[in-house]
Amino acid sequence: MEEFGVPLLSITQSARFLNDATVDMKLNIKSKKIEYDKQNELLSWSFSNAKVVANSFGEIKVDKEPRSRTKRIDPVDACIDAHVAYMKLKEEDSIDYDKEMSNYLQMMNWGGNQK
Repeated sequence: MEEFGVPLLSITQSARFLNDATVDMKLNIKSKKIEYDKQNELLSWSFSNAKVVANSFGEIKVDKEPRSRTKRIDPVDACIDAHVAYMKLKEEDSIDYDKEMSNYLQMMNWGGNQK
């Protein structure tokens, strides 16, 4: 992906790294700023399996019960990871998606300006 110039973000699954996004996601859910499909059983089930845990510094992240092998929280983790990416993107200069897509299509010889 890096060879194609795709910006990559490494997301460490630690409370220190995930704290800000977890807190922000929690506040957005409580204030009903997050919309989701309430009929999505997998998402609802995974959120019901998730719990918030804190490290010794009070930083939080989402986790599951230690011996809950079958109680998956992968969709919740994906939501938090996407929120991390969103927050990091807001911190950086805004990206011109049309320009980036045009550059990518041109690089792949799929764009309108093929030679």
